[in-house]
Amino acid sequence: MPTNSREKKIDYDTYIRDLPFSTQRYLSFLLDPDQLWKKFVIHVPKKVDSPNFQERYSSMQVKLFEERGNKNNGSSTKCIIEDWGTQNSRVKHLLKALTEAELYAAADYLSVKILRQDPVQRKTSATSFSSHSDSLPYPPSFSPRQNIDSVDLDEKKFNKDKDISELTGQSLPQSSVDDVLYHRIQSYDVYPSNDAMAGLSLNSTIKHKNTDNYTKENKDNLPVIQPQTKTQEFSYKALCLITNDFDGRNLEEGGRVIGSGGFGKVYLGLPANDYKVAIKALKFDEDAKPDAQYEAMMTKQFQTELETLSEYRHENIVPFLGFSVDGYQKCLVYQYMPNGSLEDRLYCLHNTDPLLWQQRVKISHGTAEGIVYLNTNKLVHRDIKSANILLDENFSPKVGDFATVRLAPSGTGFSSAVSTKLVIGTSAYMAPEAPRFDISAKLDSFAFGVVLLELLTGLPPLDEQRSECDLLSYIQENCDETDISKYLDTKAGSWDIDLANSMYEVSRQCYENKKKDRVLVSEILPVLQKLVNKI
Repeated sequence: MPTNSREKKIDYDTYIRDLPFSTQRYLSFLLDPDQLWKKFVIHVPKKVDSPNFQERYSSMQVKLFEERGNKNNGSSTKCIIEDWGTQNSRVKHLLKALTEAELYAAADYLSVKILRQDPVQRKTSATSFSSHSDSLPYPPSFSPRQNIDSVDLDEKKFNKDKDISELTGQSLPQSSVDDVLYHRIQSYDVYPSNDAMAGLSLNSTIKHKNTDNYTKENKDNLPVIQPQTKTQEFSYKALCLITNDFDGRNLEEGGRVIGSGGFGKVYLGLPANDYKVAIKALKFDEDAKPDAQYEAMMTKQFQTELETLSEYRHENIVPFLGFSVDGYQKCLVYQYMPNGSLEDRLYCLHNTDPLLWQQRVKISHGTAEGIVYLNTNKLVHRDIKSANILLDENFSPKVGDFATVRLAPSGTGFSSAVSTKLVIGTSAYMAPEAPRFDISAKLDSFAFGVVLLELLTGLPPLDEQRSECDLLSYIQENCDETDISKYLDTKAGSWDIDLANSMYEVSRQCYENKKKDRVLVSEILPVLQKLVNKI
């Protein structure tokens, strides 16, 4: 993870007064919330190289730092660094103070991101995927345990936002939860898109340069990951090991990045037992202007996805393995999907073989199963699209990206209208009522109807070269209401025309313009099952 090439190289002996503004600001972002800087300031020594530690700052000076931090655009952390910098203190002294204070996210940021070294040593060493009971605040339903391999979230479920925020160590601003929940980190509408959860996978035929050699050379040092039914807590150090220190190059270049989007990047992880994983690392742009609302959105989406995937498991939901919150990046860990996203396979990204029509019918049924499972549990996905449907080694579909899931009231087509500032979803898949913030399971129905059109036609959901840019409008304007044969994707082979038209009819029922006329996915699931049985 290289530092900015325009900046002077930073090492252990760099004076902290010479740290770039972006680095100081990022440290402020990590330490100012919840006044974590108060843990840091008591570990700042009066004399940096003295064998006998004495606190540099008195209680009165600490109070002054607090007052300066409370001013507009003020930062107590930055004030401390600026003052301490007059003592000729160096990065190694700063790193030591952060480590002694057990502020591991900030310490790892310096060590890994800035110095390009290993994560700092914890006071309770953990070389495998073990819980850091000394560095994480546990919610009431958890208890710190020694040598724990995982945190069982199935047996000890979260107490919604409260427990999750305590677990992640961040609290949300005192604003409406819905205001935060309904914000959505950008979904890209320009075709082709390789963003979001599509990044959790890459076709297995693509050559992973250097990754095999890296695994062989470091096999003895790599941790082992085993799939489990319970959510595991992974140490950030272990994730660094299996991603080659979060190598920021693309796979084709010998790195580990397999996707990126508004949330950050997704990395391929190669544990010792060759059980490949995809690690979604949430980003904070240290060169951008600090934005508390943006950070609140990112934190909320992390919490939502962690909570949903921990509690709800199904064969057609992306397999979730666990999380990491003890490093400077929050991470979610999934099983690697070797056949990529449905979007990528429909458009034969990286010259992969096209999906046969029989596979497409099965994918439609499996995707519907995943959506029905969510809706049955009163959950609305709100961003169903081909980029968020992943394919395993057998091309079995897995619905992914749960950052925007909403728990809705019960009832047929359960629905709620809320006040919010930003519409969730991707325009080509968005139901007419979505801009009114009318949230119901029928949002997922509408989007699924568009996905069915993609499966049938092989056409992208958005194409600026078409007379009608979005696929739904294009089909509605040009295709017969009962016969889609002229628009079937010929790459899929010789379609069973009657079966294809039946699938087309299902899609039409899903994307009815009026919500009251639109089916729930559960209502058309038996029809798709019958189509699979005919193959």
